[in-house]
Amino acid sequence: MSKRILVATYESEDGLLAGARAARQAGLTILDAYTPYAVHGLDKAMGLKPSRLTWVCFAFGALGVIFITWFQFWTSAVSWPVNIGGKPWNSLPAFAPAIFEMMVLFAGLGTVIVLFAISRLWPGKRSSTIVPGTTDDRFALVVEHETAAMDLEEVRATFETSHPLAIEDRVLELNESRAPLNDDLTRAPRSQTWLGAVNWTLAAFLLFLAITVVFGVRNPTRPNWEVFREMFRSPASSALSSSSVLPDGITFQAPVPHTIPQGLLPLHYEATDASAALAGQELENPYKPNEQGLILPAIIARGRSVFTKYCACCHGPTGAGDGPVSRRGFPPPTSYAVGKSNEMKDGQIFHMLTYGKGNMPSHAAQVPRGDRWKVILYVRQLQANAKAELAKAEAAAEAEKQAAAKKANASKADTEKAGATEEKQTSGTSDNDKTSGKPSGNATESKATTTETESKSSESKPLKLDGPQTNKKTSSDDTSGLSGNSGDRKS
Repeated sequence: MSKRILVATYESEDGLLAGARAARQAGLTILDAYTPYAVHGLDKAMGLKPSRLTWVCFAFGALGVIFITWFQFWTSAVSWPVNIGGKPWNSLPAFAPAIFEMMVLFAGLGTVIVLFAISRLWPGKRSSTIVPGTTDDRFALVVEHETAAMDLEEVRATFETSHPLAIEDRVLELNESRAPLNDDLTRAPRSQTWLGAVNWTLAAFLLFLAITVVFGVRNPTRPNWEVFREMFRSPASSALSSSSVLPDGITFQAPVPHTIPQGLLPLHYEATDASAALAGQELENPYKPNEQGLILPAIIARGRSVFTKYCACCHGPTGAGDGPVSRRGFPPPTSYAVGKSNEMKDGQIFHMLTYGKGNMPSHAAQVPRGDRWKVILYVRQLQANAKAELAKAEAAAEAEKQAAAKKANASKADTEKAGATEEKQTSGTSDNDKTSGKPSGNATESKATTTETESKSSESKPLKLDGPQTNKKTSSDDTSGLSGNSGDRKS
C-alpha cells in the first residue's frame, strides 16, 4: 500500500505556519509537521483538535493523590501509628506536601509514558526523519494530494505563496497498520543503534529491581542494607559528656546569643515597685476563667502542686503565714486573708514571683513561666477561702456578742421586775397601818427591808434612775415617816 505525499521544507517557523494555513485553505489534508522545537500556534494552523493528553495528565494526577493519601493514612494511623508532638494520626495538613509531590510525579510520568506509547517511541527504536535537518534548523510540512481536487502543479502553486526552500513529491509505502515504513524515511546512522541496547538494558534492570522489591524474600529479624553507615550509626553523646568535635569539648552547648525560646518572649521589667505596677497593667494571666467563671481542674491541681513544693514552707498550706520556716524564727509573711496581695493584680504577683521582693527571693529559676501563672490562680483560690473563713469567724463573734447583750438585758429586766414587786408589797403594808391608826410593830423591819431592796437595785443599775426607782424612794420616805410616828407614840 502506498500514498502520494508532498513535502515542503521551510527555513523558519513563520513560513511553516503560513504553509499550513495555505494548505488548509486549499482543502489539502495535512499529514504531519516536523520541527526542531515546539512551535506556538502550529496546532491551530493545522486544524488539530485539543489533545486528549490533558485528560490523561489529570487522571494520573488524581491517581497519585488518592494513592499517597491512602498510603500516608495507612502507615501513620493503621500500620505504625506514632505520636509526634500530640498531632492526630490522620492529620491531613501534614499529608499535603507528599500529596502535591506525588500528584506531580504521577501526572508527569503517566503523561510521558502514554505519549511514548501512542507515538510508538519504544526503547530501542531507531530515529528517522523525513527531511534531514528537521532536528536542527529546518521545518517540514507533509500533505496528501491524492484526494485533493487540484492537480500537482496547483498544489505546488499553493505552497509557493509561503516561500518554501524546497517542495518534493514522494510516494510513501505503508504497512498494514497504515504506518510509514522506515525505508521511505531518512534513518539514523547504524552507529547510533547502541543507544537502543542501553535503553533495553536499563528497562530490564528496573523491571528486575521492582520485582525483587515487591516479591523478594523478606526477613523481619534482620536489618536492612545500610548504604551510608554513618547516617544510620552516627555516634551519640550524652548531654554532660565531653566531645572531641564541638567547641570547648562540651556536648551540651549554650544557645546562640540573643536566642529567644519559642513562645517565651523576654520580660522588659526590673526589680522595682514601679516596674511591678507596670507589670500589673500590662500582663494578663493566660489561664483565665472561661465565660462561666470556671477554671480547668488540671490547672488548679498543677498550681497546688507547685505551691506546696515552693511556697507552703513559708506561707503555710492555707496561706495563713504559718509555714514551718516561719515557725522557726524566719519573719512570717502576711496572711492571704488580710494581706496586700488581695489588692495586687495578677501581673504584680507574677513580677514578685519572677524578681522577688523583700524577704521573698526570685523563683524564676525554679518555677517555669506557665507554672507561675497557675500558682497565682491557686493563690487567688486560697485568698477566697481565707476571706470566707474570716467572714465566718467575724459573723460567729458578732452572734456571740449579741447573745451576751440579750442575756444581760433579760437579767436586768428580771431585777427591775423583782424590785417593783417588793416596792408594791411595802406600799401595801404602809397603807394598812395608816388606815388602822396603829403603829406597826414591823415598821422598822419593813424599813430595813425596803432599804436593803433599794441598795440591791442601786447596785444592779447604779447610773439609771427610772420610774420604779422614784417610786421606791417615795415609798421609803413614807415608811420612814410611819416609823417615826410609831416611835413618837411609843415614847
